Amino acid sequence: MSDDHDLKLSLHDLRNLSRMLGIVADDFEDAEDLASDRSEHVGHGGLAEALEEFATNWSNRREDMVEEIRMAAQLAEAAEECFGGLDTALRDAVAGEC
Repeated sequence: MSDDHDLKLSLHDLRNLSRMLGIVADDFEDAEDLASDRSEHVGHGGLAEALEEFATNWSNRREDMVEEIRMAAQLAEAAEECFGGLDTALRDAVAGEC
């Protein structure tokens, strides 16, 4: 086991992660309910009902996923801000500007 306990991260990567998660959340939010729209065209009542049930469940789960993805994006953004502030404070302390 290594005694190396340095924390290494990229503020750019955290910022990019937050942005990309926001894009994923937007895409999920904008996704159409195609299964629900197509259920009337399947030609079998049982299959149409099953497809409609799937569409409803997927829509509900998608809403939950969007919320969770947005939360993850906010956490990544907060981490970037926190570590960025810490990085600046440490730089200033080393430079004697604290």
